[in-house]
Amino acid sequence: MEKRSPHYRLSGILAQMTSVEMMNLTLSAQDGIRAAGMVKAEALEVVRGLSRSDFYKSMTTHKDHRVWQDVYQAAWRGKGLYVKF
Repeated sequence: MEKRSPHYRLSGILAQMTSVEMMNLTLSAQDGIRAAGMVKAEALEVVRGLSRSDFYKSMTTHKDHRVWQDVYQAAWRGKGLYVKF
């Protein structure tokens, strides 16, 4: 299932991600960060730079249709990034 409005407030997400230690990353996210050639500090910079205009869609997870993820599109060093919360 998908929708075109955020399920979560971006300001609330950003308030929780104030340092690398505060990033609650899944293994998939950690793999994606490495695959992009980034370190966690650079990923945090990307996240902290997100705005509402970067919002792409909300979608439910593949494992549980009741759990929503907000998806943002960002760029880093010319690479397109797909950021999910």
